[in-house]
Amino acid sequence: MNLSNMFPASGGLTAQIKKPVATAVAKPTDNKAVGSSLADCMQTRKRPGEWAIKWPKLRKQGFKDYRPLLTIQEVINYCNRCEETGLGGFDYETSGDKDHRIPPTDEDGNTVTGKALDSWTRDVNLDPWKAEVCAMSLSAACDEARAIFIDNPGANQFEPGLSRSEARRRLFDTLEQYFFTNHKIVKIAVNMNFETKFTAKYGKYILMPCADPFIAWIRLSQLLLPNKIKNPKRPYVGKGLKPMTKEVFGVQMSEFTSVLERNQALFFDQVPNDEHDALSYCCEDSDYAVQHYLYWDEVAKQISNDNEVYPTYSDWLKNIEMPFTRVTGIMEYWGMKWDSDIAQVKRGEAKNAIEVAAQTMKDLAASVGIKDLNVGVGGKTKDVKSFVFDTLKLPAAAWSDKTKDPSLDSNALMDMIFMLENKLEDPDEEKYLETPLPEEWEMVDPDLSYQDQRLLWPREYTTAEVKRIRIARREEHPYKDIGVKFLKSMQTIQKYATLLSSHVEGREKYVNPVTGRIHAKYEPWTETARLASNSPNGQNVPRPDNDELGVRNFYKAAPGKVFLLEDESGFELRLTAWKSGCEVMRKAFRDHEDLHRKTAATMTGKPEAEVTKHERSGAKAGNFGSVYGGTEHALQKTFKKMGLRKSLPECKKIVDAVMKTYPGIPRMQINAKVKARETGYAETIYGYKRLLPAINSSNRYTRSEDERRAANTPVQGSAADIMKRAQNTVYEKCGMDTASHNGIAVEPWDGYATETKELLSCKPFMLHGHTDMVAQIHDEIIVELDDDTTLVDTYAKWQKAVMEVPPLKDFPVQLEAEASVAYSWGNKMSLEDWEKARGL
Repeated sequence: MNLSNMFPASGGLTAQIKKPVATAVAKPTDNKAVGSSLADCMQTRKRPGEWAIKWPKLRKQGFKDYRPLLTIQEVINYCNRCEETGLGGFDYETSGDKDHRIPPTDEDGNTVTGKALDSWTRDVNLDPWKAEVCAMSLSAACDEARAIFIDNPGANQFEPGLSRSEARRRLFDTLEQYFFTNHKIVKIAVNMNFETKFTAKYGKYILMPCADPFIAWIRLSQLLLPNKIKNPKRPYVGKGLKPMTKEVFGVQMSEFTSVLERNQALFFDQVPNDEHDALSYCCEDSDYAVQHYLYWDEVAKQISNDNEVYPTYSDWLKNIEMPFTRVTGIMEYWGMKWDSDIAQVKRGEAKNAIEVAAQTMKDLAASVGIKDLNVGVGGKTKDVKSFVFDTLKLPAAAWSDKTKDPSLDSNALMDMIFMLENKLEDPDEEKYLETPLPEEWEMVDPDLSYQDQRLLWPREYTTAEVKRIRIARREEHPYKDIGVKFLKSMQTIQKYATLLSSHVEGREKYVNPVTGRIHAKYEPWTETARLASNSPNGQNVPRPDNDELGVRNFYKAAPGKVFLLEDESGFELRLTAWKSGCEVMRKAFRDHEDLHRKTAATMTGKPEAEVTKHERSGAKAGNFGSVYGGTEHALQKTFKKMGLRKSLPECKKIVDAVMKTYPGIPRMQINAKVKARETGYAETIYGYKRLLPAINSSNRYTRSEDERRAANTPVQGSAADIMKRAQNTVYEKCGMDTASHNGIAVEPWDGYATETKELLSCKPFMLHGHTDMVAQIHDEIIVELDDDTTLVDTYAKWQKAVMEVPPLKDFPVQLEAEASVAYSWGNKMSLEDWEKARGL
């Protein structure tokens, strides 16, 4: 063994934490209790956002007991060892399968090298549809681990008398029985998302309890060591196992590329299993997974939460956040099937629409003497800009931060059209549209001198009234009609160009050639801990009412399958009713009233029965936007994202209506700000904490941003917590039922609440490959099921019960989940209508 890696070279992470300077405490000179003075109280009081953490003492690395396991019985024996300690670190090494081992060639027919080769091998090795688990390790305690070599050549090969596929199958069958389903073992893997995908490849599931130290150290670093996070939006950068092991324990782990180079190998399964490199590299990951789990759990236990379900940060991490990495893994593994044929047809429609809009722009330009206007691909060429601002002299609504030139992006176009239609010359004039015009405004000349004003005006006017009169008396822009038509044609080009680049071609490039599916990636690193998606963004699919191409229809269920989509109805408003204590909202939910119609009635002064669909739509956006402390400016941005342009006065009217209809909301926002100023963070229902470093800042802008976050996080972050809880249950049930199908009886884990245990204990009906969770769109879970009416009905009712479990004891608002069914994502219908269509 290489002993140089076994002992820390530095004091580790704890040595880097600044320790408080000892302060002499004066002895009491009278009978007053020590610490009774204001100075003493202030001295012991923590600043907002600080925790009194006693960092764990750095353990001394011991002799590394790393050995191979050669037989099924040895694997069973070591699983029993894991059961004794209660710990089970594990890690997979993967290599391209027999169909994906030949590197691609360049244009000249030569095998790619350098970065291109590295990129290819990484893609192959990390894709469960292109690679196999060639080796793995298990660890029952610090400083010990066992390696299992399936494909690597050498004397330490696992079950050498079997074919490699049979050895792999038997290994995973054994692990399912003695390890993955064993509730006495905490299954620990760094970045368990990866292990989940490859475990699913062999039809197995990682059941509770489980832990992912990668999630733990990032969440705790965000809270306790924010200065050590380079990029808050990507907090995982530089936080992998190897750099964190060096940082915390002072140990330099083996590098994957170095192991391959030393053994002149392209894949890990080419490294001889009787070489030190293979054994050490394979075992280190599971060993340090255990060490990190124990270290960071000691830290997490010291942070208290403001709820009775998970009283410490450790409880939240173990029950919600760390197990959820299995959910992201299973969704990434399955992905959603992509219909390339429909995409091709719609691509042609989009290109045709762009050509028509471009010709309209050329014709409009020709009508004022500009021939052969170069529209370009996206409709924003220099010629177009010159025509808009130099020829037509249309008023600009926004300017580029980089070039300082007038902007022609989608929001700017909306604003420019609004300005032309309302005779505005400057975007800041919009606020004056809220000011009522005086009855005699046509008699008033706003450009009179101050002296003449006093003599000729019927009365004195405010500055806002003068501005409003000036706008009203202004002549229409000479090119208003041409300008509006030209800008709307630009909007058409931009809309279809975005649909093409981002949602057709931008998605199609991610279609996996093996599966014909798009396997979007998921991560929980948003500021509210809500799930985000990338490569491509599976959650940023255009809304059906703003998508002429119908991008959702490009996602379809596989043959013989159907999508079940179940979402939490009015989710965040229900959580607002809980958090705000607003009895009006709570009563509305109890009585099944329409909250959006109720807001619209306040806004318009109409009875609820007379509210129009358009008025309700505006109120709906206002309800959702206002619960986060949104102003009229924030609401206007929300509408723009929906492709709508509403004036600031309209938006203010909606915001005011929400606050008036539901008086608990403004109180909630004020209370959230006050609490955040005291603590320095915002907290979700189960304990996720979001630091708000500027909440007490003297800078009004940065402070107001953190105040908005203080109101936002307890609602949106709590929704994320509850969805994670539900999806963890779905994963667990599928794993339990699949194990049962394989002859392994599994009782629910004791750590689950009573309601969840009951749901998990029902008769098995789920099965890997037949009831698969494939996506999450914020408040909606998408599952791909066999197209079997009984199965779909059974599953829908079960998941509805899961999603409606009260998040807390005596929760004042009933959660409600609604199920839809679809063969393509964009053509969904209610479960009831689907069953009727099937003759039920």
